[in-house]
Amino acid sequence: MDQSALSERLGGVNPPPLDASFLTEDPRRRQDRSQLKLLAIFHFVLGAFMLLSIGFLFAHYFIMQTVFRNPEMMKTQGNVPFSPNDVLRIMMVFYVIGGVFCILGSALNVVSGLLLLRRKYRVFSIVIAALDCLMIPLGTALGVFTIVVLSRESVAEAYREAESKGG
Repeated sequence: MDQSALSERLGGVNPPPLDASFLTEDPRRRQDRSQLKLLAIFHFVLGAFMLLSIGFLFAHYFIMQTVFRNPEMMKTQGNVPFSPNDVLRIMMVFYVIGGVFCILGSALNVVSGLLLLRRKYRVFSIVIAALDCLMIPLGTALGVFTIVVLSRESVAEAYREAESKGG
C-alpha cells in the first residue's frame, strides 16, 4: 500500500512516511543495539546504587559514634591501650575512603553508560566492567555481561562505525 492510499483510508490524515529499514536491518545489529542500551541503563542503576551507599556509610558512622561515645562503654573498657575515640577516628578514615570510592565508582559507571549509548571508547567501558566485577553480586553480574557483549566482533564493528561517523 502506498502513502496516498494509506492517507485515503485514514480519512485524509497524512501519516508519517513509511520506513521499512528496520525490516531489512541485520537482526544481530538490532540485538547488539538493544543489549548496549540495556547495559547502559544498568550502568546508570549501579551508579545510583553506589551513590545511595553513601547514605549507608553516614548511617553506620552515626550508629558507631553513638555506641563509642556512650559513657557506659568508657566504664567497662578496662585497661586497653586505646580509647573508643581512637577507634572512631580510625573508622572515620575508612568511611572517607569508602565514600570516595563510591562517588568515583558512581561517576565512572555513569560515564561508561553514556559511552555505551554513544558507542565510543569501548576499552574504557571494558575496564569499568572489570572494576565492577569487584562489587559482588550486582557489579559482578553487570561487569561479566558487559565484557561478554563488548567482546563480540559485531559490537566492536558497530563501535568502529560509530567512531568513524561521529569523528
